[in-house]
Amino acid sequence: MKIFSYNWFKFKSKTSANTINCSTAPKEYCLYVVLSRPRSIVAKIIQFYTRDTYTHAAISFCSCLSEMYSFSRKWSYYPFLGRLSCERFDSGFLKRCQYLPGLVIKISLTRDEYEKAKRLVNIMFSQKKLYKYDMRGFFGNIFNISINSKNRFTCSKFVAYILHESGIANFNQSLSLIRPQTLANIKGDVIYKGDLKKYAKVTSRSEIAS
Repeated sequence: MKIFSYNWFKFKSKTSANTINCSTAPKEYCLYVVLSRPRSIVAKIIQFYTRDTYTHAAISFCSCLSEMYSFSRKWSYYPFLGRLSCERFDSGFLKRCQYLPGLVIKISLTRDEYEKAKRLVNIMFSQKKLYKYDMRGFFGNIFNISINSKNRFTCSKFVAYILHESGIANFNQSLSLIRPQTLANIKGDVIYKGDLKKYAKVTSRSEIAS
């Protein structure tokens, strides 16, 4: 995918999901891989066949995970239609999850890697109508069958794609076969393991206090 010139963007509102909130330069360059296991039909299907601990993956550029980027359900109450989305703990499906077991991995980046990753996410959101959830790839992933589609993604394929295209990580297998559990072994620092809803509350209070 061609990398275009980078521009800084802001979210126009709390619910906007077109660009990344990056109005100020970070003190350090990091990306956060967020793995979770929601209590949903899709998660139960994945866990039944794979026995994986984690069934969903997202990325964030903020330690408080105020905005996470992934391919997830389009409508909160309907699990079988997904899209490129900005996930928040205080809205949509995640708001309904009272308990959300998960893992947060912090990956330290160079400035170039950080800007490439942000730029790529921004480009995809600016062209989000081109991208669909890969339902065929979802079932292929479960049964370890590689089904490649240029404009269709599962949550874990999206995370792996951003990491790979930004030069942050290399995978010795087809990206369509990357599962959320695979990403648990990525090189980085595990900064949290437990209920992500509690993590969100603690970090949001810390942000307000600072």
